[in-house]
Amino acid sequence: MKSKLLLTTALILLGGSSFAHTLDKDTIGLNNVTVHGQAKATVELLPLSVTTITATEIENSRETSILPLLSNKVPGLFVSERGLMGFGVSGGAAGSVNIRGVGGGNKVLFMIDGQPQWASIFGHALPDTYTSGDVAKVEVVRGPSSLLYGSNAMGGSVNIITRHATQSGFKGSANAMWGSYAMQKYGVNLGYKNDRFNTFVNATYESTDGTRPRSRTWLASQFGSLQYKISGHWKTGANVTMTETCPHNPGSVQDPLIDMWTRVTRGTAAVFVNNTYAATSGQLQLYTNWGNHKVNDGYSAIGTETNGGKPRDYIFHSKDFNMGINLYQNIRPFEGNVTSAGVDFQHWGGNTWNTMIDGSADQPGVKEHVNEVSGYLMTQQSLLNNILSLNAGLRLQHSSQFGNMLVPQAGFIVRAIEGNTFKFSWGKGFRSPNLRELYMYPPHNPDLKPEYLWNYEVEIRQTFLDNRLSAGLALFYIDGKDMIQTVKEKNPYTG
Repeated sequence: MKSKLLLTTALILLGGSSFAHTLDKDTIGLNNVTVHGQAKATVELLPLSVTTITATEIENSRETSILPLLSNKVPGLFVSERGLMGFGVSGGAAGSVNIRGVGGGNKVLFMIDGQPQWASIFGHALPDTYTSGDVAKVEVVRGPSSLLYGSNAMGGSVNIITRHATQSGFKGSANAMWGSYAMQKYGVNLGYKNDRFNTFVNATYESTDGTRPRSRTWLASQFGSLQYKISGHWKTGANVTMTETCPHNPGSVQDPLIDMWTRVTRGTAAVFVNNTYAATSGQLQLYTNWGNHKVNDGYSAIGTETNGGKPRDYIFHSKDFNMGINLYQNIRPFEGNVTSAGVDFQHWGGNTWNTMIDGSADQPGVKEHVNEVSGYLMTQQSLLNNILSLNAGLRLQHSSQFGNMLVPQAGFIVRAIEGNTFKFSWGKGFRSPNLRELYMYPPHNPDLKPEYLWNYEVEIRQTFLDNRLSAGLALFYIDGKDMIQTVKEKNPYTG
């Protein structure tokens, strides 16, 4: 295999009122990018293991996808890739994300600015659509996060927080990369900010012919955000993301595939209004995300020279949606206390069908949806000059499919020694069945209940050399219940 070569060029587009005349050695990006909206809670105060990937780390990595960066930076998080570029979205090609061995399907919740993201029919996340050009930082919670986020945060959560410009005037950058296997990567972004108005746009494109025949992949992504400061305490805004990708899967070396490809279009949009006062802060957010997938499962290359292979006579289609409302308020009623209360509503579902290549009538599949509504309350209390922090909370979630689910969580943090943190947590995480498990392909079961687990965890962490070096140890015990599995039953007539 020839060695991989990667070249990078960069050009500043706009810089305040004057054109920039100097170039760094690599891509020059926007500085001082911060959070698009607000967080339900400060993750650093949670008694769980938390890793934050900063904008500087993202930019220095030169990765256009978030997933490889998380795999390198987050202990206990593992990602399976399909090939040189991309993760796939269907069948055995779908990349999976695991945290501490809990993952696959939709057991690790991905979010964009707190908006839950997953393909509602098959349940899994869509790693190919998580590009780095529009990301300010990523917060990864290792361990169940269902108290704050509900279903699918069973093994943990990944919150991708988008960018916006914080420097006054116009700022922008562009980059281009070329490498082996006809790899090309391009990106451009532009931001503008004044006293009240803030906007940021980003566009990326990448493609490669892959390391094997029939493994070409391309991806295009666009992001835009607007924010307006209504007053000193209130702000409103909106954002939209569109991603298109078309990966080809060549199959295994032993059993190559012909014409196996997936065309994916994903979009997400949200509007929000938030408030910030001395004693309280909160946000109302309305969001929607959707997907349109076309899949050709291809056919085996074995025996094709003797007409052993046979192309598919149909293209599989699926459309899914996930829309909802998040409303929460953080209150600081007295010194050292932060109490968070919120209500979430989700309406998600989709439909599938086969389009016949010969033009005959389409073959319908599944068309279903699920409604979920929940409320939660969490309190955090600091004591003894912040040496001790206590945390406890409870969520009640109701689903139109399975009924009610109660989610408790409790823990504490001790900072008795300078640079040292000791955490203990106990909590519950759960995952609602997805539409494939409920209604598609034998053996499906429309009466499935959610799977859940109990997590017990202790973590100790110590920093050295003025926080330049950090070492930690986490011990955890996971007890899974009602895990959803596919089991073949005996035929009562044939045994």
